[in-house]
Amino acid sequence: MVDIQRTLAETGIITSKLIVPQMGNVGLSNSTTKFYVKDKLTYTSATDDVPKSAILESGTIKEKSVEIYQTTNAETGASKWKLGLDINDDDFVIKDLVNDVDRITIDGTTGVITFNPPLSIPTTPTSGFTYQFNTQGLTQYDIPAYSYGFVGQGGYYDIPTGNQIFNNLFTGTPLGPPRAWNQTISPVTIPSGQLIINQSIIPGNIQYGFRTFDPARLPVVVNLKGSMFPGNPAQPIDGAIVNATAMHNTGGSALFTTCFNFTVGIVKRKFTGLGVVVDEIFEQEFCVPFRGTGYPGDLVYFNATFNIVMEFADPIGQEYEYVPFFNHNATDFSTGTAGVPLRWRDVVCTFYTMENII
Repeated sequence: MVDIQRTLAETGIITSKLIVPQMGNVGLSNSTTKFYVKDKLTYTSATDDVPKSAILESGTIKEKSVEIYQTTNAETGASKWKLGLDINDDDFVIKDLVNDVDRITIDGTTGVITFNPPLSIPTTPTSGFTYQFNTQGLTQYDIPAYSYGFVGQGGYYDIPTGNQIFNNLFTGTPLGPPRAWNQTISPVTIPSGQLIINQSIIPGNIQYGFRTFDPARLPVVVNLKGSMFPGNPAQPIDGAIVNATAMHNTGGSALFTTCFNFTVGIVKRKFTGLGVVVDEIFEQEFCVPFRGTGYPGDLVYFNATFNIVMEFADPIGQEYEYVPFFNHNATDFSTGTAGVPLRWRDVVCTFYTMENII
């Protein structure tokens, strides 16, 4: 079976999928056109078999050849293509046995496919771009702990207010100049629908998210990876804040292992003119173990990959940004529900773009 997934127009541009068996009662088709192979001297029915003995001999130019007849949706006067085996035992599909142009040859030994004229393939990609951002060299901030549970809005929440919390990587004090990620990988030539930048849509906001600009939606694969460690000065972790209560392992056996929660994800937010609307669109939770009492917690390593669809704005023109968040509920006996802050290290955010959705 010869599987030729390309046919040639006069310019050599790939135009459609073509699957051609070499011999026998042959039919090949695609979604719009049906073709049949027949011996051009003695067979007239599109359903007739083509016995091997009836294959045409073409002297020293081609050993065997049969014609492809286009029987439906055919352009008036369209050329007939020939296929067969030449004297070098190479498979071929050719338009004209005499002039030997518009030819596809499959090397019988190596399987290498040769096109004449050469293929003309668009070289400008429309998707598959990579953007990468990291935190190398940036000022580190402690990410505070919050209660985890179902009080208020659920998830991680602030105990006094009951508000749900999504900690930006650059949460912390003191407030200062705008905080942005380092961009380490950026495409050179980018279609407008594939552009991603690190910028905020909220006036005066210093904690940047990620945006795209084309009206067409942009599907992306996002990877977040890095590590967290107890803040400075490091505090031991021996509990977790759950439903506004600090649950400690005080006095527990050194052989008893428990854990606190660490969660990474991404939110979509927009500025309405009156305030910010935040929607969580992905999260992945990690259980961070500790044993006994006074264990310092060491590093929290995370690596999360997920698919999202980025949008420029809602139907009334309010623009979106996409912000990674990092939450945890680690505490120790002395801090109680105030928790133990964690500080980030070597965090990398990577976007891989796919074809836009109109």
